[in-house]
Amino acid sequence: MKPVRPRRGLFWRVYLALIGALALVTFIGAGLWHNMTERPMQELLQGEGRAIAALLPPAGSPPGVTEEAIRKVSESFDGTIMLAERDCRLIVTARHGRFKPLDDWAHYRCLSSPDRVMIARAVRIDLPDGRILVISTGMAFGARHLHGLLILLSVAMVVGGLAYPLIAAITRRLERLRASVEDWGEGRADSRAAVDGNDEIAAVAQAFNAAADRSEGLLAAHKALLAHASHELRSPLARLRVAAELFAANPDPDLQASMNRDIGELDGLVEEILLASRLDHSERLDEVETVDCLALAAEEASRAGVEVAPVEADAPPFEVEGSPRLLRRLIRNLIENALKHGRPPVEIAVGRLDGPDGARITLTVTDHGPGIPEAVRERVFEPFYRPQGASEAAGSWGLGLALVRQIALRHGGTVRCAEAGEGLTRFVAELPAAPPKSD
Repeated sequence: MKPVRPRRGLFWRVYLALIGALALVTFIGAGLWHNMTERPMQELLQGEGRAIAALLPPAGSPPGVTEEAIRKVSESFDGTIMLAERDCRLIVTARHGRFKPLDDWAHYRCLSSPDRVMIARAVRIDLPDGRILVISTGMAFGARHLHGLLILLSVAMVVGGLAYPLIAAITRRLERLRASVEDWGEGRADSRAAVDGNDEIAAVAQAFNAAADRSEGLLAAHKALLAHASHELRSPLARLRVAAELFAANPDPDLQASMNRDIGELDGLVEEILLASRLDHSERLDEVETVDCLALAAEEASRAGVEVAPVEADAPPFEVEGSPRLLRRLIRNLIENALKHGRPPVEIAVGRLDGPDGARITLTVTDHGPGIPEAVRERVFEPFYRPQGASEAAGSWGLGLALVRQIALRHGGTVRCAEAGEGLTRFVAELPAAPPKSD
C-alpha cells in the first residue's frame, strides 16, 4: 500500500507560529510603550493643566483678558490650549502664542464627556466655574492609532513575506528527506538523502545516510557470509554423505571417526556463523567484567598444548574490561589458526604497553609457518578468505580471524598480522587495559 502524502501541516504551523510570535511581541511592546511613555506623559500633562488652570482669570473677567492669558501661556507650552464653555462652545484656542480659528473646535466636540477624551496626549480639566480646559501635545487619537496600525501591518507583511520563502525552504528539505526515507523503506537500498548546509536538518540527513550505509554494509556482509558459508558447508556435507553410504555397507571405525570429525567441523562452522551474526547486530557486550588475559591465555595454551612466554614476577596485572567468553574465543581462534595454517612451535605471549592514551594489553601468537605475504595480511581477516592457488582440500581461513577482529573491535582494541621475519607468522591483538583498582 502506497503511503499517503501528508499535507503541508508543518509549514503552516511554523509559519503561523512565527506570525503569532511577531504579533505577540508587537502588542507587548505597545503595552510597554504605553505604560512607560504615554502614561507618564498623561500625568505630566495633568500637572501642567492644573498649573495653567490656576493662571486663568476667573469667569466673568473683562473681554479679551482671558484670551490674552491663554495666548501668553501658550507661548511657553509645546502644544495646544483650548478653553470652552460648559456646553463645549469654544472660547479661545491658542498654540505657540498664536490664536487658532474657533472652527477647529468642531474636531473636538467629543470632549463633552470626561471619560471620552479622544485626543492623543491630551488632558481635560473641568474648572470649578463650569468651563472646560483642554491641553494637547499630539495629533488626534484616531489618526495616531491608525498610523500605528498601518506600521504594524506593514511590519507584519514584510516579516511574513520574508519568512514565507525561508520556512518553505526548510519544509521543502524535510519533504525531500521524507521522500528519501520512503524510497529506502520501499526497498531502494541505494537511496540517500541530500545533505544541504550544516544545520539540524543536515545532521538528520547525515544520520540517515550513515544508518543506510551501515544497513547496506550489513546486508552485503550477510549475503557474502551466506554465500561463503554455503560453499564451505558443501565439503564436510559431501564427505559425510559418502562416509554414511560406505559405513552402511561396511561399519568401519575409521569411517565413524571421519564422520565425527566432519560433524565437529560442521558444528564449529555453524557456531562461528551464529557468533559472527550476533556481533554484527550488537553494539554492546552482553557481559562486562574484569578479565585476566594472562590466566585466559594459560588455560587455552594448556588445552591446545602450546607454550606461554614467561612474564616477570613483579609485572603489573594483565587485565581488561570485557566479556570472558568472547576474549577466550579470541585467544582460542588465534591459537587454532596458528596450529592449522602454521607450523610448530606455537607460542603465545602476553604483554603490556604504556602510552599517552593509556595502557594496552597485548596478546601475541607466533608460529613457525611459511609466513603471510604483506599484500594479503589484511585480507586474512575477511570471512572465508582463501589464498590464491590454495587447493579446495586445504580449505579457507574460515571465520576464525574475522571473529578475532570483531571481538577486538567490540572491546575497543585492534588486531593485525605483524612483521615477524622469514619463517614466522605473528598475530598481535591489543586491548585497552582495565583501570587500576582503587585501594
